[in-house]
Amino acid sequence: MKAYILMLLILAPFTLADELDISSIEVEVDGDKDRYSGGDIKVNPGSRIEMTFTFKNKLNNDNNIEFIDVKLSVENIEDEGTSDMEIDKQIKKIKGGRDEEIIFKFDIPLSVEDDTYSLTIEADGSDENGTNHEVSNEYKLVVEKEDRELIYESIKLDKEEICDGTINLQVDIVNIGKNDENVEITAKSFLSSINKKANFKISKDTFDTANKISHTFNLEIPKGTPEKTYIIDVKSVYSYRFIEESLAFKVKCDETVQKPIPITIKTEKKKQKITPKVIDNKVTYEKNSMKGDLVIEKTGINLNLILLISLEILVVISILLIIRRKKRR
Repeated sequence: MKAYILMLLILAPFTLADELDISSIEVEVDGDKDRYSGGDIKVNPGSRIEMTFTFKNKLNNDNNIEFIDVKLSVENIEDEGTSDMEIDKQIKKIKGGRDEEIIFKFDIPLSVEDDTYSLTIEADGSDENGTNHEVSNEYKLVVEKEDRELIYESIKLDKEEICDGTINLQVDIVNIGKNDENVEITAKSFLSSINKKANFKISKDTFDTANKISHTFNLEIPKGTPEKTYIIDVKSVYSYRFIEESLAFKVKCDETVQKPIPITIKTEKKKQKITPKVIDNKVTYEKNSMKGDLVIEKTGINLNLILLISLEILVVISILLIIRRKKRR
């Protein structure tokens, strides 16, 4: 796959009014810069194309061209050569005497014949006076096939994480070359259980169902496999050539903690009467509980001491009364 960047000044071969012009284009094909030859744009099946068109408003500074509809089309390149590829975009405004760029990105189909296709760019818009301005250009898009070339159309795992069990690897391959191919596909990993092979024949006929294959490897992940990330290398060998891709998956086992089943114990509370007891002049409160006897002890008042103090007070009061009477006499 090659690509290039091409800067090309172009005079519009057809315009309804000559004030809208395509002043330049830039073409990039798969990042390579040396594919330009005689004005043709050379590509391969599956090429990624990026085209940048610069449109110029040649009117004076006070007259804008607005709502410019731009269409890029490639004739008979899709649906087994029966449909056009069409992409529509719009430039809202180009001020008088100014330029505006617009970018188109598209892929060449994988199932396409090696041939020359017509690529057309068309644009039309109106100025502030209502005058319509149009411009159109045509380019040659040349699809070239290599003598021998297989590519992965898709390669994927059905899951990114697994503890143990089966993980499925799907490999889709398309023959975009000029010859039939016998291919051996190998899927390997440092994990010893992953080492699979499969063999196929892939037709060169572009629109034949045998032009592509789809195969699924069922890969076993044993119990007790260490938890970490593993790499699977998928290599397809054909005619002393090969294509290779790598995918990653992670072995991860969630720790399952079994929670105990909650048990609810209902206890019946009974009202109990607490009866005070006087033992050795101390007041003691007792009641029964599930955990044993609950004893609440409080220090009582010594009754003998109270009586003695009261008696002493009475004696003192009596003496005071006798002394008072004698003084009055």
